[in-house]
Amino acid sequence: MDLTLTPSRIARSVRARSRSLYWRRVRLRRRLQRHLHGSEVSIISSNCIGGRISTLAGNPYRSPTVGLSIDPESFLELVSDLPRYLTHELSEDAEATAREGFPVGRMGEVTLHFQHYRAFADAEQHWRERALRVDVDNVVLLCTDRNGMSPDRIARFAALPTPRKVILTAKPYPSFDCAAPVPAFAGASQVGELYTHWDLLEPVLRGPRLELFR
Repeated sequence: MDLTLTPSRIARSVRARSRSLYWRRVRLRRRLQRHLHGSEVSIISSNCIGGRISTLAGNPYRSPTVGLSIDPESFLELVSDLPRYLTHELSEDAEATAREGFPVGRMGEVTLHFQHYRAFADAEQHWRERALRVDVDNVVLLCTDRNGMSPDRIARFAALPTPRKVILTAKPYPSFDCAAPVPAFAGASQVGELYTHWDLLEPVLRGPRLELFR
């Protein structure tokens, strides 16, 4: 069999991948809008994926963790005492802001990376406004195994008393019900960037896992 990659074969392969991507996105968007639209849950997320899910479902942001990222240790600290941190004083780390090129905020032991904001004042305003929308009795915690979320930290996340929580992982963790492996990253050390490639969540956000976000 001739497997030479001719221009026509490459073009057909690209078109096939594009169609697959398109239909995964269509299926996931429809599913989220059908099951989650109108949900008043607050998605407390370690990165932008929580905001992406809210947008796809057609829901307003009910969480301050939109347009930012939080390192694993800071995220675990934040969600371990969420009511306190929702009203905690937020200050700018000017040195970190200058180093990173975007606003960096601190609340006690928690560091917030506002990479989608130009000015700290704007980031702080949005954090405050959205923090007021959180019903601490109606939250789901969402994070990934990226950026140093070690097995020990995953275990700490799983042990949190909040009943509704999900961690998106590259490999399975059978001992933890909250671990949701993303098939596209099987065999990798961690999941990839999911805000842009949100279609890869299509096989994950379904059934009981999807119901957590209602």
